[in-house]
Amino acid sequence: MKHAIIMSTTLAILLLGAGEVAAAADGKAIYDKSCGACHNTGMAKAPKLGDKAALKGDSSSLTASVIKGKGVMQPRAGTTLKDDEIQAAVDYMLAKAK
Repeated sequence: MKHAIIMSTTLAILLLGAGEVAAAADGKAIYDKSCGACHNTGMAKAPKLGDKAALKGDSSSLTASVIKGKGVMQPRAGTTLKDDEIQAAVDYMLAKAK
């Protein structure tokens, strides 16, 4: 009985931990779904993916700009993305900057 309780508890902890890893924001997927339409083409002067010179600021300041909105980009890029999802997409863009 004691062994079964330990095994059940261990399994529950492992499953919860796996859920946290799976729930981590996927920057590329978020970018592709919510950001690429403008940032792939440079629509309305949006910085293009890979253009380091157009990305002014660090991850935190760029994330704040997306949350607040900038130029014609609406707050949160017109989406319901959470802060960590926006951060992941910004980090993806920064990683792709040349």
